[in-house]
Amino acid sequence: MKLVGLGALVLCAACGLEGPEAPEAGGPGEVSQADTEDVGLIELALETVPPDVTCLRVTARGPYREKQVALPVVAGPPMAQSLAGFPLGKVEFVAEAFAEACGAVTARTVASWVSDPVEVSVVEGTKTRVSFTMRRNGRLDVSFEFGDEPLCSAVGIVCKSARECCSSSCKDGLCQAAEP
Repeated sequence: MKLVGLGALVLCAACGLEGPEAPEAGGPGEVSQADTEDVGLIELALETVPPDVTCLRVTARGPYREKQVALPVVAGPPMAQSLAGFPLGKVEFVAEAFAEACGAVTARTVASWVSDPVEVSVVEGTKTRVSFTMRRNGRLDVSFEFGDEPLCSAVGIVCKSARECCSSSCKDGLCQAAEP
């Protein structure tokens, strides 16, 4: 199943925003000439936003740098926004959606929805699409227990008693091979 709850999250690198769709300078998602030099321009589009999502974080890890953007979203209607400053080259994108407002999201905040990593090549001046499948994020409380198994010594290793030897045979201060 391709879309789960959050709908399709599609990024388009270097979409060539011009005319009425281009963001105005100084506004949200501002894109200036300086922002688009030697970096990928991304257009973010959400088909639907579930009611338990108020913040979307997109992380891009390129060969030489990483960029992370957190965007406030509103449940329900489709949304589109242009973003700039993403790395060029082979880039791994990951998306996370949070119930908390973006201002409250920290590195330790657990996402309500997550995507699998998606790797694409972002090339300046070329349209690149990134499609995420968002899934509810299951949480576990994991514990580990390491049993204290006795250590034993191999044949030929110094020993004081048979208990120290894997073969359970200690003779003349050395572990011996097990007797048949």
